[in-house]
Amino acid sequence: MAVKSKMGIENIKCFRCEKLGHIAAECAELFPAATAAEHQARIARYVERWINHEITEYQKRAFITAENEMWHSVPARSST
Repeated sequence: MAVKSKMGIENIKCFRCEKLGHIAAECAELFPAATAAEHQARIARYVERWINHEITEYQKRAFITAENEMWHSVPARSST
């Protein structure tokens, strides 16, 4: 008996954050982090993925640049 593969959205892994259930275009990491700790954790996760050869150096730089641009674009945070 053949086993059917489940290809529903719940089984799709996001390239950006590596969590299941969504694609990168719908990732919560496309929005500014709510706290400084979340912002730093995102950056640390990108660096870890690069160290583990899961993403290229170019991708790491692009992800971190985008993260920093989002974080610093929020008016209340630009002075911190």
